[in-house]
Amino acid sequence: MREMMRRLFELLVNNVREHFMIYLALWLLLAFIDLIWLWFF
Repeated sequence: MREMMRRLFELLVNNVREHFMIYLALWLLLAFIDLIWLWFF
């Protein structure tokens, strides 16, 4: 059971590491749109 949990955790960590830049880019895009929204409206 513990071995399975560890393997699942490693898989999750690798997945997060791979997708971190995508999430960061999306968050920055969202923040940029929010700033434009505040600036114009």
